Amino acid sequence: MKNSHTQLFLVCPKYSKRLDYVIHLWNTQIASPTLIYSTEIPRNFPYLLYTQDSLIPNSGFLFSESWDFFLQKVDFTMDFPDFDFFSYAFVMATESYHYEKNYPKDRYNRYLEIQNPVLVNNLNEKPFFPFWAKKICDYLKIPIQFYPAEPLWVTLDIDNPFHFVHRGCWAQLKSLLMDIKNFNFQEFFYKFQILAGYSKDPFKIENWLQHVKHLQYLVFFLLDDQKYNSNTSPYNPYYHQEILQIPLERIGSHFSLKSSSLALDAMKNEKKILEAIIKTSVTKSRQHFLQYELPYTFQRLIQLGIQQDYTTCFYSQKGFKHGLVRPFLWYDLENEEITQLMRFPVFFMDRHALNEGMTSQETLIYVQEQTKLIQSYGGIPIILLHNETFSGRREWKNYQPINWIYH
Repeated sequence: MKNSHTQLFLVCPKYSKRLDYVIHLWNTQIASPTLIYSTEIPRNFPYLLYTQDSLIPNSGFLFSESWDFFLQKVDFTMDFPDFDFFSYAFVMATESYHYEKNYPKDRYNRYLEIQNPVLVNNLNEKPFFPFWAKKICDYLKIPIQFYPAEPLWVTLDIDNPFHFVHRGCWAQLKSLLMDIKNFNFQEFFYKFQILAGYSKDPFKIENWLQHVKHLQYLVFFLLDDQKYNSNTSPYNPYYHQEILQIPLERIGSHFSLKSSSLALDAMKNEKKILEAIIKTSVTKSRQHFLQYELPYTFQRLIQLGIQQDYTTCFYSQKGFKHGLVRPFLWYDLENEEITQLMRFPVFFMDRHALNEGMTSQETLIYVQEQTKLIQSYGGIPIILLHNETFSGRREWKNYQPINWIYH
């Protein structure tokens, strides 16, 4: 039998699949105590009541079929959550607010984040779940243990494998003529040097692989040439050579905007193309532009055999989108079931620095601080970068992402 301090009973007169999912979240984020459901108050074991009148009030949401639950600001200085912590955790993990039929979207068909209740209520500023789980255990005077922390993970999206080379003669000529038309002679001569072999293409894998190969890293390749996506054909043999420089177990699909909609065939085709190149199955993915449609996108990932999804950060600003610091299973709210699709929380993307006007040094400090914070909760700090971020070109000329990953 476990020591009584390694178990915490959640006492609630009613059971539901949603409550079971919250218990799953606890046990994937917290090593000890293990959270166990019970209808009765146990003897000789610590317990936490979850009723309408308990310290953590039961709002009834986890026992309903509703998708509506209004997140509000919480006081992070409190010693104990006086709100329905378990419903908050469920809503943040499942994004149930995105199931609304008329939820506004941007021009890329992404859920408009200016109205995201997690951001509106500043719930993204801390790792919500482990933060409050620790306060609950401290209040109950129960020792809490987190899982062993892991070093920083770097995940890279390859939207454009090449800046100028291997993109076809017509595309190269058109780009050069456009530079002349716009009197952008500096860019013209820079591209000409690349074309002549005097300079390396700044987007190629050789420019950044040396900086991440000793880290835990994953690379997601976009293999579609539609609007908003890569201008490099997925059948380009030079692109294939780039892909094959990466160890197979570190490769994932970066599904295009077209495939992120309801087009299962497009997603299936992109996965098939990548599998033909690397000659093995693909089990990891991230959606291009971080665009997805709940629940359809993730249902299709499961159909395709994807086991790990990394579409888990805000596209507009940094922070903890789901309030979690470790991988968690996706809950299909349409079918009210826990699936086997594992989602990995990402707390920062390179474009957040641009969106929020952060300098390279400010970005370094933020990544350092959040990495230490996540590790203090036994989490896996994961960031999202692009190959072009390492180029030092255009908007990235004043940024040094190498410092962010070697702090």
